[in-house]
Amino acid sequence: MRYYLQDLFTQTRDTDPDLRFMALNDLEKELVDPETKFTPEAKIEYADCLLRCLDDEFAEVRSQALKCFETLTPRLGNYVATVLKSLSTKKPEKISITSSIYTMAIHNILKNLIPNDPTAKEIVKSLLVYLLQDENGFFTIIDCIEVLTDLLEYLGRYFNQSQLSGTAEALIKSSFKADAIIAKKSVSCLALLSRYISSTSQMSEILDSTFTFYDVCPNYKNQEVLLSIISALIKYNPSMMSELYDRIHPAIVDGLRMKTISEPNEDFDLQQEIDEVRSAALNCLSASFANIPLYIMEEYADETLQLCSKFIPYDPYSENLDDENDGDNISVDEGSDYYSEDDEFEGEDEDEYDSGISWILRKDAAVLVSSLLERLPTRLPSIYRSVFGDLIPQLQDSKSAVVTESLKTIIKLFRYSSKEGPYFSLRSLRTLRDRAGGSRGSDVSMLSEEDPFAILVSKSDWICENFEKLLVSANAGKLPILYKFVSELSNATEGLESPWIQTFVLKLDGLRDGPPTFELVRFYSSLLSKNSLQSFASGFETVIDNIFLCLKSSNHELVMEALVLVNAILSKDIPRDSPSPELLSLFAGTLDDLLIEKTSNKNYSTEIRRIALIALSNLVLNVPLDAQKMSRSVDIFADMITLEFLVSTDLECIELLAGSHVVVSQISISWTTSVLRSLIEYISNSELCTQALSATYSLVSAGLLGDSEKKLLLETLNSLCASRRLSTKNSITNAKIMTNILNSTPVEFSKPLVHDLIKFSKNSQIDGSVLTALTKSILNHTEPSRLIDTVLEDNKRTDPNVSKLLAVISVAAGHLDSIDKILDDLKGGRDILFSLVFLEQVSKSVDLNSNLAPFFGYFDSADEEIKNAAVQAASEIIAARPDKYMPELLQAISSHTVDKMQLLRCLSLVLENIHLSVEDSQKVFAVVVSAEESSGSENSVNQDTLSAAECLARIALDNSDMVNDFCDILAGDHSQNLKTSVSSAVKFLLDDDGFLADDVYLLSRYLEAAAADDFLFSSNLILKRNGVANLILFVYKRPSIALPLVSKLLPRILEDELGQKKEYVKVVRIGPFKHKLDDALDFRKELYELIYSTLTTLESDPNLAVLFTVDWTGLLKRIVDKSFKDDPTIIFLCLLIILKIVNLRPDIFSGNDLLADFIQSCNKKLNRKLRDEAPKQDIEKHNDTVRAILRCCKKVDSLIDKGTVKLDGDVLSEWRSYISSIRAKYPIFDSEE
Repeated sequence: MRYYLQDLFTQTRDTDPDLRFMALNDLEKELVDPETKFTPEAKIEYADCLLRCLDDEFAEVRSQALKCFETLTPRLGNYVATVLKSLSTKKPEKISITSSIYTMAIHNILKNLIPNDPTAKEIVKSLLVYLLQDENGFFTIIDCIEVLTDLLEYLGRYFNQSQLSGTAEALIKSSFKADAIIAKKSVSCLALLSRYISSTSQMSEILDSTFTFYDVCPNYKNQEVLLSIISALIKYNPSMMSELYDRIHPAIVDGLRMKTISEPNEDFDLQQEIDEVRSAALNCLSASFANIPLYIMEEYADETLQLCSKFIPYDPYSENLDDENDGDNISVDEGSDYYSEDDEFEGEDEDEYDSGISWILRKDAAVLVSSLLERLPTRLPSIYRSVFGDLIPQLQDSKSAVVTESLKTIIKLFRYSSKEGPYFSLRSLRTLRDRAGGSRGSDVSMLSEEDPFAILVSKSDWICENFEKLLVSANAGKLPILYKFVSELSNATEGLESPWIQTFVLKLDGLRDGPPTFELVRFYSSLLSKNSLQSFASGFETVIDNIFLCLKSSNHELVMEALVLVNAILSKDIPRDSPSPELLSLFAGTLDDLLIEKTSNKNYSTEIRRIALIALSNLVLNVPLDAQKMSRSVDIFADMITLEFLVSTDLECIELLAGSHVVVSQISISWTTSVLRSLIEYISNSELCTQALSATYSLVSAGLLGDSEKKLLLETLNSLCASRRLSTKNSITNAKIMTNILNSTPVEFSKPLVHDLIKFSKNSQIDGSVLTALTKSILNHTEPSRLIDTVLEDNKRTDPNVSKLLAVISVAAGHLDSIDKILDDLKGGRDILFSLVFLEQVSKSVDLNSNLAPFFGYFDSADEEIKNAAVQAASEIIAARPDKYMPELLQAISSHTVDKMQLLRCLSLVLENIHLSVEDSQKVFAVVVSAEESSGSENSVNQDTLSAAECLARIALDNSDMVNDFCDILAGDHSQNLKTSVSSAVKFLLDDDGFLADDVYLLSRYLEAAAADDFLFSSNLILKRNGVANLILFVYKRPSIALPLVSKLLPRILEDELGQKKEYVKVVRIGPFKHKLDDALDFRKELYELIYSTLTTLESDPNLAVLFTVDWTGLLKRIVDKSFKDDPTIIFLCLLIILKIVNLRPDIFSGNDLLADFIQSCNKKLNRKLRDEAPKQDIEKHNDTVRAILRCCKKVDSLIDKGTVKLDGDVLSEWRSYISSIRAKYPIFDSEE
């Protein structure tokens, strides 16, 4: 192999360029071969060879040499410093405005370098000497700034403070003194350097130097450079710049030169320079609002909006400038209303002596408004008040770029102004933030003139008038954004006036050159979501025509989009709007043919055919069709029932069709026979049984079956029940079909009917009314005694299900004389279980006229089945007649004479089935509270606590004002047991999605009382766990309530609660060994679960991010620091949280040491050595931890490879080195998922 390599090295000197190229190519293959024989010496020789080939006369050889550096660099070791030093001394023969091949080679090396610290520092030192030694060369040779940019990108973290300061000084000087291209690159390079500035004083020195260079020659060009540097520094190191922002902001505002904005300079070229500075200043403000923390920028929001109001209509040579800036901003100022066919798009140039670059300022001002709105949605009213009146007229700007940017900003305004937008979400939750000040609801009610919705509605006509002027052929290329404008305006105003909808639909259609598009279909869908069909007027015919064109398209995805829209119109919009016969006739014409063709055509996908079939059923149900069309359409459902991939959908459609009297009147006997034949077949199919039974029940209920068909169906159902176990839903449907048949058809009484009845009775989830109805229908065909005898032939009356069934038969047959006897048996202790179940069932229909003592007597029975039956029976009796029996239950709870837990269980079951008045709610509440208050403190949340909590929740669901009492209890001096019960009610209350939906304040008050100080930060572990459990539940169920509170509590949780505490750790002896037991481990797990749940919620709905404020860097740093010192299960949760954070904040590792800290923590765990005598359990835990770390690192690495996670160049090198090391050490790395 050594000789083979030497041959290849020799060939790189061959006179034939093809051989030289091939030799380099073969050398690269040998180098990357896993079994390569390249020695360190050979790699050095290879590097020298590549250096020589960079000077080859043939471009292909030079390019291959350049490429080879990518694979060689990671394998070259310390010699790479020598290679770089050699490259830095090479000079191109001619100075060019593009990078030389040597600079490209340096880029490839630095990009792929995985250095150790000494090598990296040596490279930085040697390259900096080369780059900065010649100031004139640094200002004129582009290679210098290119190399320095790569050096900072990939090795910036190895710069020491002195090197950073010296490099910053050179870059600042270059930014002001070099030619335009190098100066611009110098600003970008300085921004890269700023990422490694970690002290305010050093950043302040950079700013001092920048201002000093500007002060030497404070002209417009240098002021533009100054502002460009400030903007770049804000983008790359906002944390440091935020601490200096009070110093920066005046310089930005000074660049706007507001004092002379209405006095354009007579020198046109000078005016352009002034406007370039203003543009840089506006860009600085946009960068500030996008990156500087909100608590700083909020102070400047109103001032910035006032500045924007001057620049949005800015045109220094317009005669009407003064008029445009005077008066009320929200005025019906139409502006320029011409729009030429010759208008160009973005980037167009004005005539030399027209308005210069003022259009750029108008565009920049619109961008600034958009940036401010995105970060501060609560300033929406201020934006309407300050700039909205100027933005709308800009839709007639002579510059297409300005129009486009204005459209984008206005669209965002509309989106934020909608009822579902962030502004109204935040506004409704302001009470959470001001609750401590006692201003309940004060921030929710805003003046109507400040309400964005009210403003938009009042100005809707004016907005539409200005927008209409845009609808000319010159703007045909902007159709997608024009569609978006109308859609968002309609959404924000909850619908538009009918004339405007008609106008926009018709005019936008006139601009379209070509067939309908996806954007058009979505535009129609959006309009229809907020506007009635009638509001389209004559435009609706155009809508239908375009939809039909889409249905005829050869683009199947467009067909699918159109079908979804058609189905929405037929199933939702027509029933909602009850349109006129004339409008419905648009559908009745040819739509049935189109849908039938889509359903029947085998060339379409299953999904298209499925949606077309559903749409056809909705057409038949909601649009009047003539007899021929109706018959042809209905026949399709009989045809499609035999197609396996459509049968499920077809059965659902048949169920709906059979429920329509209009459709049923048109159904033929042959259609019913054909469908029933398939239904009987599918009833026995486990996958289709549910749909088939539902469709069959619809046919039976509609009276479409004859007696012979019903008898056949009954036999099928009997066989079905006998042969398999049915789900509850299918059992209920089956029972209903049988009841209908038995009530309407003469059949012989048979044992299979009784067997089915018994089988249904054994399903506790089947409603008693269904069972009673079936029993009565069977009694139509036999005597009660015969039915009872048949039931008892193969079953014992002690079986609770049989007991219940006998009670149903007795009630259905009117045999009430036996009830007293069974009640006597219960009192006498005879046939207890049978009597309890029997009487429970009877009580649903008949008043037993007995006190509850016989039932309460069995609440403390040793037989669990009897105890549960007694509770169930008592609750049923009370729920059936609460006025009569509730006082007795409450008295029992108060007297403590009966098992409290069973009494509370009984009360909970009662409250689940009745509605209490306010007065009764208070009585029941008082009894439960008294019972819990008098109970001793428990060491856990037991069944008593949960039963009481469920009772309290049932009371609050009936009377939500009781939550105020909950809050008072939680804030007062009450027993731990009572507080635990009241706080545990949360888990039952939140099962009702509508609970306190309209009283955000009260619900948030309850959450804070049940989760914060007296719970989460209590010294009692029971209360602490209860508090965190409530927070987790709220995060999932009501995130808009929970997220602000989690934001408030999280800093204290991270600081005080994540670490192990001695007071919760105890030492126990098991055999000869001592073991530490951490009672708080589960609590800490739940804290990590809270963080994970919060991040999962933000991930699923990014709009909620405005409600959650957190120091992401601090969060990640703290959980890594604490969790890696904790139990392995905590580490697993931490790793999951890290992945969530990385997904939410892909830039989390930029400009900090977080990734380095994470790598260090992982390495400590991965390199941990276990004792030889370590228990098997410890070994398994360690191995699980290793695998979890490897899985996490692998997922992070994949996100980095995809470009999802952004890493600085030097951090990327460190990460790649780390991944390479663990991949080599752990072969399972690539197989872990």
